[in-house]
Formats: sequence, structure tokens, C-alpha cells
Amino acid sequence: METVRKDVRYGLRMLLRSPGFSVVALLAITLGIAANTTTFSAMDATLFHPFSFPNQDRLLMLWEANPEMGLKRGSVSPANVSDWQAQNQTFEHVVAIHQRYFDLTERDEPERFFGYLVSSSFFDALGVHALYGRTFAADEGEPGRQNVVVLKHSLWKQRFAGDPNIVNQTIRLDGRGFTVIGVMPPEFNYPFNGGEMWAPKVFEPKELTNRGDHYLQVMGLLKPGVGREQARDDLNGIAGRAAEQFPETNAGRSVNVLSMTEDATRGSRMYGPVMLAAVVFVLLIFNYARVMNLVDRKYDLQEEDE
Repeated sequence: METVRKDVRYGLRMLLRSPGFSVVALLAITLGIAANTTTFSAMDATLFHPFSFPNQDRLLMLWEANPEMGLKRGSVSPANVSDWQAQNQTFEHVVAIHQRYFDLTERDEPERFFGYLVSSSFFDALGVHALYGRTFAADEGEPGRQNVVVLKHSLWKQRFAGDPNIVNQTIRLDGRGFTVIGVMPPEFNYPFNGGEMWAPKVFEPKELTNRGDHYLQVMGLLKPGVGREQARDDLNGIAGRAAEQFPETNAGRSVNVLSMTEDATRGSRMYGPVMLAAVVFVLLIFNYARVMNLVDRKYDLQEEDE
């Protein structure tokens, strides 16, 4: 206790003796803590929890793989997606995602936007709901019923001036009439590639036999209690049968299964340890210099007392 009392006394004397230095030191410490907190928060948001979907723990990204070609994360052909949807035993939903352009010709101001054609279960798989209106019904993934569209919040604000009566209005996309059935909340932005709208993906008859063209992303929602390895084995069984039946297009092809978070952060994860090490290194240097300065001042005061 005597040592603590002396340390406190020395600390107060140093603060009073150099108030300017003390203020600068405290400000530096505050800024250092704030910078580290910001960095850690950013890392958590981008590397560990980039999504906040209700069904996130059961969401997987499904890719075609071909070890002989060095392919681990390949887009999927429509016929293979159709097989996965029809034959799997482990998923509630297998969702096809096709990024494409839409030409919006509303109000004599034609403009091109990125958007997505997605399976009608897309929003249900994610577990999200529209801010206004609704998302897709199951039968809107059937031929003849697919001319409906859900708008991104930013497009709704920019192009339609945030009109709350936009739901059930018809807009022209690619020269055809689409009924706006919903507007998503402002925080919804998936996939991250800048799409401004979503419409149902309906496979044309020729697509259902197309195994040579690979242009689809695929997302799957696991059934409750099903693990990733079980799902991988299930899909690889389907892929194996397709390889036997269609060797000219499917030989050597398997399925790579990744969690949604792992897939989305695959590029940035390599920088996480570097960022963390840099922050810790700077913090250690700063604290070492600060401690050594305090020790020097303490000895100076002790010499004065003697």
C-alpha cells in the first residue's frame, strides 16, 4: 500500500508539473483506443459478421468444382442447378442467382441498371421481408407469372422519388411490363454487386438441358439439423450421377460448399491478421514509449526528493 501511495503521489506531481504534456498524452491514448476500437469494429463487420440475415447460420453458397482444372469456386450451369433443386435431400431451398442488366424505360428517361433474376424462394431463404409490399410468392417462379419485380430502396428513392404508392404499379423493363410488388429496407443489399432490383428466375426449356454454360450463383438454405458435410455429400452424390450420365460436360465436376460468411469474406480474410498485427504493434510501441517516459520522470522526482 505504501508503494501504491507513493506511485499515486508521483503520478499527481507529474501531471501538475507538466499539464500540457499530460493533456497531450491523455489525448493520444484516447485517440489510440478509439482508432483500435474502430479497426476492430470494422474487422468484425467485414470479416466475421458481414450479414445479419435471420437464417444466416443455415445459409450456404454452392459452387461447382473441378480439382483436375484447379477450379474450386465455379459458377453453375442451369441444368445442374435444376438437378440440385429436384434431387437434394438436405436443403429447404436451393436458389439460383443470375446477375444481368435491366433497361428501365419509365417516364421517357431510359436507363440501364444492374439487377438479379433469382429463384422465387430467394427472400424466403434469407429470411427477409419487404419494407413496402411483399416479396415473391412461390408460384411467381412459374412460366407466365414471372413479370413482377422487387426494388432496392436506393433505386426506389432515386428513380421513383420514394413514392409510397409504387407498389402494384407497372414499370417497363426490357420493353415488358413488370408489376412492382415490393420495396426492400434500406439496409438490404444482397448480393453485394450493386444490383438495384430482383425479378423471378424461370428456366427456359433449353436451359434445363444446358450443362455447358456456367453463369449462375447458387445459395442453399439447409434443413434444420442438417450439417454442411451432410449437404456436401448429398450434392456430390447428385453431381456424381450427372458425371456418369453426361460425361462430356460433367466429368470430374463436384460441388464445393461454403458458409455464406466464409464465401463473402474469402478475399479480405487474408488481410485480417495483417491489420490486427499492425494495430497491436503500433499500440505496443506507443505504450512502451509512454511507460519509459513515465519511469524517467519518476526517477527525476525521486532524485529531487532526495
